[in-house]
Amino acid sequence: MQNVSEADQIIRAIERCSEEPITIPGCIQSFGCVVAVDQDTGEVRYASENSATVFARPIEAVLNGNLQTLFGEEVRHSIRNALSRGGHGKNAVFAGTFSVQERCWDLSICSSGGCLVISMEPSDRDQTDHGRMLQSMSFMIGKIQSCRTDQNLYDLIVQLVRHLTGFDRVLVYRFDQEFNGEVLAETCRSGMPSFNGLRFPRYDIPDQAREMMLHIPLRVSADTSALQIPLLTAQPGLPPLDLTHSVCRGMSPVHLQYLRNMGSAATLTLNVLVEGKLWESSPAITGRRGTAGGFCMRSSKTSFRFFRQSSCRSVNRIPWTGSGSSIAKSWGARQMTCSSTG
Repeated sequence: MQNVSEADQIIRAIERCSEEPITIPGCIQSFGCVVAVDQDTGEVRYASENSATVFARPIEAVLNGNLQTLFGEEVRHSIRNALSRGGHGKNAVFAGTFSVQERCWDLSICSSGGCLVISMEPSDRDQTDHGRMLQSMSFMIGKIQSCRTDQNLYDLIVQLVRHLTGFDRVLVYRFDQEFNGEVLAETCRSGMPSFNGLRFPRYDIPDQAREMMLHIPLRVSADTSALQIPLLTAQPGLPPLDLTHSVCRGMSPVHLQYLRNMGSAATLTLNVLVEGKLWESSPAITGRRGTAGGFCMRSSKTSFRFFRQSSCRSVNRIPWTGSGSSIAKSWGARQMTCSSTG
């Protein structure tokens, strides 16, 4: 009877996990700040609780504010320009780097539920060596062109991504037709246990998480031990805000506990699509137990935005044939995914 009871508990836990509303978490991650304004009037409808600190005013003043009063004319104008470049859809668009209360922030925007969602991340524009990144990308593309088999390509990708990011572990993970997963290639810091060749059941990444992977290029969990920041509403009765395309989207508590159980301090997952379907996700996992606070997601994530943009432009120019062409197609379509935990 005990075994049956344990089995039932596992089944119920899997069912609860598969029912989590991960697109409307009601919170954001602590590295950023989110303000959502009415797309027509510019009035604030939602704001993360930490926006009071970011804008140096009471949270009531933030929730009663608007796009102009919070950000000023320059930012408002830049956001409108970004919208005209393609921000009318749901996908996030980078609006620029701006000073808010004497601190530099990277702003990205997306549309959700009649609102313009403004996601703010501390900028690393003075810390990122873009020249080095471009040189590394050129080197990476040259190496990829020389691959003769799929396995050569997978092994090379994990090595190069780990070199670019500095993470402790990078691996390539592919789904089968039933959405069970398998680790195809891996590189990790000396002394870490290997995941290479391991297989994972389909409920390891539940249906709604795989569905989200089809719509966003990457997923970030900046610090698995940090408290998440509540998303507040300007008035009662507003529906939960869909944060699918916000880079600051809060993470599932179940997923965060799963990562902590694995000894992961942070993750970044880059999704690979082939003909509109998931092919693989390639995670980089640092596995630094008890040192999540030392992981600087700010610089790593912003650098990854630059890395992603540069790699997509470069891969589009490669005349891929033969082995590895399916991956090249997915990269050329700008549908990559990378996960890193640190």
